[in-house]
Amino acid sequence: MPGVQTGPAALVWNSSDPGFGAYAGAAWPPASAADGVHHVFNLSRAEFCTGIQFTTTDGTSCLDAAADTQARKSLDASNHRLQLQDKITAHIRIGYTLHLLNSSHVHTQHTSIHGAPGFAITEYDGYGKHSYYNVSLGRRHRTSNQRRAANSSMHANDAAMCGVANPTGGRLCLGLIASNNDALHSSGCKHGPSFVSGELSYCMDDWVNIHSRTQVVLERVDARHLIMIDPRLDYAVSVSDNFPYGNVETMPNANPMDQISFYLSGTLGGLGSARVLSATRATWDHDASIVAQAQSLLDTKFNRTCGLDAGMHCREFGCRPRVWYVTFDSDVPAWTESDRAKGVVASLDSWTGSGAVIKDSHLHHGRFGIRWKSSNGVISGNRISARYVEISPLEYYMEGPFRLQNITVVDNTFSGCAAPPASYAPTPCATEPHLLPLGYWTKWTSWGGGTGGICKAAAVGATELVQEACADISVADNVKYY
Repeated sequence: MPGVQTGPAALVWNSSDPGFGAYAGAAWPPASAADGVHHVFNLSRAEFCTGIQFTTTDGTSCLDAAADTQARKSLDASNHRLQLQDKITAHIRIGYTLHLLNSSHVHTQHTSIHGAPGFAITEYDGYGKHSYYNVSLGRRHRTSNQRRAANSSMHANDAAMCGVANPTGGRLCLGLIASNNDALHSSGCKHGPSFVSGELSYCMDDWVNIHSRTQVVLERVDARHLIMIDPRLDYAVSVSDNFPYGNVETMPNANPMDQISFYLSGTLGGLGSARVLSATRATWDHDASIVAQAQSLLDTKFNRTCGLDAGMHCREFGCRPRVWYVTFDSDVPAWTESDRAKGVVASLDSWTGSGAVIKDSHLHHGRFGIRWKSSNGVISGNRISARYVEISPLEYYMEGPFRLQNITVVDNTFSGCAAPPASYAPTPCATEPHLLPLGYWTKWTSWGGGTGGICKAAAVGATELVQEACADISVADNVKYY
């Protein structure tokens, strides 16, 4: 981002450390730049940010007056001025780093990631059941020489960031952000991952998000035939199928006799199930008008999601239609006119990202929290400073499955559940012994943006989810730290 202005002068970008290092050459603020609204600038002087979650992570929480009025009132205004040789990092989301696509049983161990421009670890489609042992996402750890330099240098923060008080830094310069998106994101795999004895930190979104992709019913042709949509997320319009983020397909994994279950959009009340006999993808040559109808349904009836694409928007970038003709081996349960008016969603019961494990790991200095949609899963023995831990289907992003069961959250240590005063509501904790951070993720919670807790993710077009959406969830023996 050369040429970003900071008042009368520009930031000096470190070309040897692209995307992850820049030193200020003059005045603040970068928010005056035309595209500044799209990026977050992170200040190396960590003490000027307040709150467990945002220390050295989100520059806007301590530098943007509009977003952080209360924090600015509580601090000396001079602390917010960018100074010479302060290091900042631009929050620019693009690409991926460690990406497992349509794979099975991949084991990764003794691996460190220090700078991911987009998602850090992603696993998309396929059997999954990948494992990670002693894998670290975070800042580069300083050597003993660098620690001594930090203690003795007049520019201690520069030494802490780069080892020496040198504005050019170099590739060993310590970046402020380890990942500009999620740390670990599993989407559309049959089985979830195992992450043990590792670290996930300094990420600009969730530490963990594990989910399957869900579907929408377009039309009931007759008792045994449906036209279904396996939608992409609209804002990933130019990204190839099955690449980050929100483009994973589920319906190619639907085999004969696999069961698809149906739910009422919003509350996710159950509407029965049926077993697949066959599933055939629509084509642009013969079914373009059907795909257009599917897009119209998504744009109108499902307009409270984050934005869905049946293929019409991504067609110019080479994607295939996301519409399927599905035949069942018995009659599909009948739905009322009211059900059809609200919308019917679905999920493939055999492809749910189940069995995930996060164990004995340290999750810290992240922007949001954990989003968990893996049945038969375990979160245990971790130290976590999350804004929220969300165990819930999330129709807002079409992240399923829409039924979760047999999940254990035990023997974890959570932060004091207190979000910084700026930009976000405080983060309470559920009552002991069912301790979970319950903070809000976004002001659009009434549309399904999500909150922490069990089945508390705000429903799309409804006030709450049905109780049976989350069953046999055990949360016990977790403690707080401050």
